[in-house]
Amino acid sequence: TQFGGGKSSGFGLIYDTIANARCYEPRYRLMRQGLATKIESSRKQRKERKNRAKKLKGTKKAAK
Repeated sequence: TQFGGGKSSGFGLIYDTIANARCYEPRYRLMRQGLATKIESSRKQRKERKNRAKKLKGTKKAAK
């Protein structure tokens, strides 16, 4: 621009191995890099399963 350029800053995470990245990175970031696969179930199914598990009494919850 005519008033001079601004300064940009960035943030990066560099791991020694892919195994270390898989260990420490959140799942959504691994999916962006192609290191993890997305769970193929609809949002509604996940919510219904959560609500069914809430209705159960005791410590044992519904199976995943």
